[in-house]
Amino acid sequence: MGLLHNLTERIFFATLLLFFLTAIIGRIPIYSQNSIDEVVDWTLPFNGCHKLISDKKNIEDVASDNELNLYLITSNGLMQSVNSKNFKSNWEIDLGSKVISNTVIGEKSVYIASKSVEVATGTVLRSVSKLTGVTLWQISIEATDEIYLSRNDQILFVFSPIYIISIDIKNGQRNWKILQNSSMNLLSKNGLVDILEKNEKENIEIAILRKREIFELNRVDNQTVTEVLESKNSFIIGDKLGNIYSLSKSGTKKFWNRKTGGEITSISYIYDNKVLISSLDNFLYLFSIGDGSLIWKRRLPYRITIKPLIKGSIALIVSSGSQTLFLIDLQKGKTVNQISLTGTSYFAGNVLMINEFIVIETNGGIIAFSQKAC
Repeated sequence: MGLLHNLTERIFFATLLLFFLTAIIGRIPIYSQNSIDEVVDWTLPFNGCHKLISDKKNIEDVASDNELNLYLITSNGLMQSVNSKNFKSNWEIDLGSKVISNTVIGEKSVYIASKSVEVATGTVLRSVSKLTGVTLWQISIEATDEIYLSRNDQILFVFSPIYIISIDIKNGQRNWKILQNSSMNLLSKNGLVDILEKNEKENIEIAILRKREIFELNRVDNQTVTEVLESKNSFIIGDKLGNIYSLSKSGTKKFWNRKTGGEITSISYIYDNKVLISSLDNFLYLFSIGDGSLIWKRRLPYRITIKPLIKGSIALIVSSGSQTLFLIDLQKGKTVNQISLTGTSYFAGNVLMINEFIVIETNGGIIAFSQKAC
């Protein structure tokens, strides 16, 4: 039992500490009240356009490069590029195998990993041209069932339960590999930062060891943690019991501890040193990172199972299986607008906002909503 317990702890900490590579190799995505609030009146109804972009029912992932294109990935390995201005298809390709990673978009390429269900070693990482859909390079990587990808301008990082690999983003050549034993349950849920700043293998190994020491020192319960976020001076941690607490980066102090009524499902960093928390108690919370004071909380008619999308001063909130998307003012926690489906339709995936369109997956396909006429 002792060996099994120690192995379980090592597996957990390796996974948990991947979240904290931001201290060495990344940065928190900090949302600000930017120009989007100046061009979008969030109170106006989103009923000017209700456009079906795709009627595919097996969408696995939807990604965008912010202004030009949407990329739709199906569970059976089809990838489609859609123009975000007129929603016409640019190209569609068949990857030939099941997608097992998130979709990462670069300047000229889309990066994605897939695995053949027939060949045990058939895990392939591809760079696909954004313009034509042609494969620019592809490499075989060690077999695994789930992968998380992240990149900077030079390196594509591949995170799996058994390894971390650094890939040259231009030609697919491998730089280095770190072996690890970890579960993907936290990594696949929260992910890592989108832009990584340090490429050196040694820095990543040091970061993992340091964060493990901090969590061992604070006796973090490896059976209950669900979400972790790194702020400037602390780690914000949520668990299955509804606890939210803040640990110092030195590992010597717990700054504060708060309690919600259900499992923590997401933690998002907000402007002005605040953190937005969603919980299975049907509430959305905004806390101060500094002292943990509750700024507001808002009850919703469903459990929040999908991470909110933050745009300017607004959070777009939806839950898989629900029929209503809420737009919440982050300053006061008030509902300023909502989008509702009717009949047997329901929301089934993450929310994106591209140009003036709110784009979201439903059980009937991908739908775009806009305040303007189509």
